[in-house]
Amino acid sequence: MIIVAISIDTEVDHRGDQWIKTAPLRFRSVIDGVPGPLARIFAAHRARPTYLLTTEVMNDSESVDVLHRLEDGELGTHLHGEHVPPEARVPDPAGAQSWDFSCCYPERLERAKLVSLTDQFRDRFGRAPLSYRAGRYAASGRTAAILSELGYVAETSVTPGLRWVHEFDASCVLDFVNAPQWPYRPAAKDLAAVGELPIWEIPLTILPRPRWWNLGINTYQRLRSLPVQDYPVWLRPSTTSWPWLRWIVQSSLRRARSSDMTVFNIMFHSMEVIADASPYSPTPRAAQRVLARLNRTLGLFESLGARFLTLSELADELERRERTTRWAA
Repeated sequence: MIIVAISIDTEVDHRGDQWIKTAPLRFRSVIDGVPGPLARIFAAHRARPTYLLTTEVMNDSESVDVLHRLEDGELGTHLHGEHVPPEARVPDPAGAQSWDFSCCYPERLERAKLVSLTDQFRDRFGRAPLSYRAGRYAASGRTAAILSELGYVAETSVTPGLRWVHEFDASCVLDFVNAPQWPYRPAAKDLAAVGELPIWEIPLTILPRPRWWNLGINTYQRLRSLPVQDYPVWLRPSTTSWPWLRWIVQSSLRRARSSDMTVFNIMFHSMEVIADASPYSPTPRAAQRVLARLNRTLGLFESLGARFLTLSELADELERRERTTRWAA
C-alpha cells in the first residue's frame, strides 16, 4: 500500500526576491491559489491536502472565509513564534522575516504560544486542530509532548538526514540526521527518536542523493574551494525537478519493498504556486513550473494506486494498523 500526504505551509505572501513578508500583507496564495489552481489539481487526482495555517492567515478574514469553504482536505496549524502572543517579538509581521526556532524558547513560552495558536484556530473554525508543523521545522520532543497534551495527533516537522543550526544562536540546533524516514511515535526527549508519545511524527520525504552524484558535487566543491557538503533531495515540487521527484518515488519504493505500507509526505508553501509571492516563484512561468511538477507527481502516485490522506487521516490509519498488529500478536 502506498499512502501520500500533502502538507502545505499556508502563509502570508512573501516578496519575489527574498523570504520577507509583503508590506502591506497580501494573501493571494490563500485567496486565489488555494481555491484556484491547487483545488483543481487536487480534485483531478482526488488528493486530500493538509493546509497548515499561520497566525497571520487566521487573522485575515478573507483567507478564513476561503478556507471555511474548502470541500476537501484538512486544516492544521503552523507556528512562527515571533508573531504569536504572548511576548510576540514581532507583533506586526508586515515586511518581516521569520527567524525564530520556537522549540528554543523557554518551555513556558513555547507552550503558551502553542496554546494561543491552537485557541485561535478553534475560534476561527469551531473545532480543534489535529495536525501541526513548526515554522522553520523548529520542533523538539518537548514540542511533540505539548502538542499531544493539546489533542494533536500528527506532527510533521522532522527533516530526515538534516541538521539545522540557528543563524544567530549556534547553541540552538535541530538534529534530525538520524531520524526515521517513515512515520513513528516520537520520544519526549528527542523528536528524531522513536519513543512513547501518543502523537505520530510524519517526517518529510527527504532522501540522500546517489553516491555518484555526491562524489561529483564534492569534487566540484573542492575545486572551487567551497564547503564540502551533500545536499539531500526533497519531495517538494517548488525546489525539486521532475526527474528527481520521480527518482525519490522510485527509490523509496525499492527501499520499502519488504514493507506492506510506504508513506510519502510532499511539502511546499502556499506562496510557491503564485507568481511574485516567494523567491522560488518570482515569475508566472516559475509558478506554473511548480504547479506542473505537483500535477505530474500526483499523477505518478495515482498511476501507482496510491491513497491520498490528510495528516490526521494518516495518523488514524497508523493507529488502526498498530492496534490490529498488537491484537494479532
